[in-house]
Amino acid sequence: MESEAEDSKMKELTKLTSKWMIWENWRTIGKAKGGEKGESQYLLNMQEIAEFDNLIDFWKIWNALPHADPANLFLDPTASKQPQ
Repeated sequence: MESEAEDSKMKELTKLTSKWMIWENWRTIGKAKGGEKGESQYLLNMQEIAEFDNLIDFWKIWNALPHADPANLFLDPTASKQPQ
């Protein structure tokens, strides 16, 4: 296990030039909050799920997401039946 000092040093070495965010559209079927449609519905359904500014944090976050496995990128692996 790496010490905090080593972890901090690795994060500094893998620092990105900008802070990045991962967003996800949580509800794709039905009405959005407030009954909005179209672009408004899309924007209301978006939710920030993570921020990172270095590659170490990116990989920690990415590997913890359900779609870290490309086979699940567009499918819900926990659903008993996929939407048609």
